[in-house]
Amino acid sequence: MMAYALKVAVEAFGPGLAERQDVLGALADVAMEAYAADSAVTRALQSAEGGALDPAAEGCVALYVLEGHERAHVRAKHAIRAAVPDASACRDHLATLRKLLVEEPVDVTALREAVLERMLAAGRYPLAWS
Repeated sequence: MMAYALKVAVEAFGPGLAERQDVLGALADVAMEAYAADSAVTRALQSAEGGALDPAAEGCVALYVLEGHERAHVRAKHAIRAAVPDASACRDHLATLRKLLVEEPVDVTALREAVLERMLAAGRYPLAWS
C-alpha cells in the first residue's frame, strides 16, 4: 500500500511533493503502521518460550496488526485522494489500492477472549512490564 500510494503521489507532484504536507503526513502514517506491525510481530516472536507463542501475546499482536492494516489503508486512500483530483483517475487508483488490501477472515472474538482470559488470570494487562 505504501509503495503504491507513494508512486501515485510522486507521479502527481514530482519534486513538489515535498510541499504537500497532507500527502506526506498520510504516507508517513502508512509507514509507521508497517513499522509498528513489524515491531510487534518481532517482539512477540522474541518472547516465545520453547518456540511456542503465548496465546495472549499472539492475540494482542494479531489484533493490533489487523487494526493497523486497516488504519494504513485509510491513510493510503487519503494520500491518493489528495494527490489525484480527477475523479475518474482517483477511482482507478483507489480500485488498485483495494486490490492490494488483503483481508483474511479472522476470529477477532477468539483473539480478544484469549487476551481477556490471561488478563483476568493475571489481574492486569497480560503483556505489562513486570
